[in-house]
Amino acid sequence: MINNINILHPPNNTLLNDMIDSAKNEIILSRHSIPSMAFCQKIINAKSRGVKVYILLSSPYFFQENSNDTISKLYGIHSEIVQYSQSIAKKRSEYITKLTQGGIYPKYIDHRKFFLNHSMYMVIDSNLLYIGSAPNENSDRLDVGFSSNDATIIKTLKHLFDIDYHETKNNINIPNKSGIAIAPNNMRSVLMNVINSAKNSIYMMFPVVTDDPGILSALKNQLDKGVTIKMLCSPEIISIDRESGLNYSLIRHLVNIGVSLRESYSPKIHCRCIITDNNSHDNSHLYIGSGNLKTHSLDYSREVGIVFKNSAFSKKMTQLFDDIWDREKEWNTLYKRQN
Repeated sequence: MINNINILHPPNNTLLNDMIDSAKNEIILSRHSIPSMAFCQKIINAKSRGVKVYILLSSPYFFQENSNDTISKLYGIHSEIVQYSQSIAKKRSEYITKLTQGGIYPKYIDHRKFFLNHSMYMVIDSNLLYIGSAPNENSDRLDVGFSSNDATIIKTLKHLFDIDYHETKNNINIPNKSGIAIAPNNMRSVLMNVINSAKNSIYMMFPVVTDDPGILSALKNQLDKGVTIKMLCSPEIISIDRESGLNYSLIRHLVNIGVSLRESYSPKIHCRCIITDNNSHDNSHLYIGSGNLKTHSLDYSREVGIVFKNSAFSKKMTQLFDDIWDREKEWNTLYKRQN
């Protein structure tokens, strides 16, 4: 079995493109949106050589046709999150046109059930998969993904895709001990278990920080027990206004309860990662996926991730974390700490 943790940032973020180029029979792709015209062309080229292509996205038209207030009230989420999603939708609808001109017709997640299809997974020829955050060859952001030919995970992803793509009412079967986390089904409980399992340390890499009361409570409980918690983020990716945006009020809260936090913009943090007890061979856990630690991500959107107990994977991600951490300054040395 081939299992790899892939660290993707320019100029080394061509993994998904290479996987698409390798396809001979079928591509199954689920993600929030198409990132570029070049990515569109890769998919069109695959179709032109006889590969069957199935794509599931968030609908850009949902965000164009409904107001910020309407969507905010529908899901009960902060208007800034909706505003960001609307801005992405406006940029990406032209890529849909490109795909349809090439004979590829994406389907969209059922927005009556989900705020976003924020999952990022791909299956090639039923024998190669990717799960993680979504790389973009035109950006300077850092992404991390897991690639594998694990038959159990591939079967689960294809089953999930069939349910969302065809909008069936079938239940999602998530194999026990597979480590697969799917929102809104079991991702919240899986990530809570990861956080609560830590005995010594929790390292987190997320583009934005958490607004979720359950996650915040779990982090506070771990801090009270003496667990060290460090977070790397790049909230400017999301924030409409850097200084007064939602994520900065959330950062201040995390810093005030004792989380050590640093921001990185070179690279911008786009991966979603949790590493616990990285010096332990027996208790270390690693989460890689698309899901953020936010309520709308855990409860209202489609997300996919995976949790490992693999010391080699944890060591690789810890080294990446430490390399970035050591280059940045502590957040509360840059901004006045609020009591």
